[in-house]
Amino acid sequence: MATNNKYKIVRYGLCMNDNCPKSKAKERQQISGREEFVCKECGKPLFECPPPRSWWNKNGKTLSGLLAVAAILGTGCLFFMSPKNNNNAELASPSVPEVIEETPVESESEVMEQVVEPTLEKEEAKPTKETVTSVRNSLDLGYATYKGRIKNGLPHDENGRMTFKEKHLIDKRDSQKRMAEPGDYIIGEYVNGKLVQGVWYNEKNTVKGSIIIGL
Repeated sequence: MATNNKYKIVRYGLCMNDNCPKSKAKERQQISGREEFVCKECGKPLFECPPPRSWWNKNGKTLSGLLAVAAILGTGCLFFMSPKNNNNAELASPSVPEVIEETPVESESEVMEQVVEPTLEKEEAKPTKETVTSVRNSLDLGYATYKGRIKNGLPHDENGRMTFKEKHLIDKRDSQKRMAEPGDYIIGEYVNGKLVQGVWYNEKNTVKGSIIIGL
């Protein structure tokens, strides 16, 4: 894998040894950055994979949204129920006509133009950055999309990712003729467009198996 991985604090890997109990159980092993990246059971090199999804990853966004809504509602209730707010409204009411009369209509339109124009410029600039990133690091193969390093227009990376958009044969050289379903993805080693080895996941990030084809 990439050399920079050894500086990570924690890495996760899957054992590719078919005779290893941890490989049969598809167990994701957690390895410290200072430890050798090998299986704790059989000592074979591990294939790096994403960490298991935590409870917060699954439900964190929903919980954060509910807490934010509750905080906004609570703040609004306290503001309108506060006696100071009522007193301030009574004291400020006589001066309201003076403020309205002194505010020119033209100045409000100028302020609105100044606020709207920068917002539109930022929104128009976003697609440009995303387009540049996708061109450099991805390929659309029709039946799947690939992300990773590219050589001569073909996938060529030690840790590339192939995500399938439709049901398709994983690789013509696969003796088992395994078929990927829409949403499945494979993280593995690609050489000149050919899958050498990798780990097969479904769209819910569950491991479906390991694939070793070779060059």
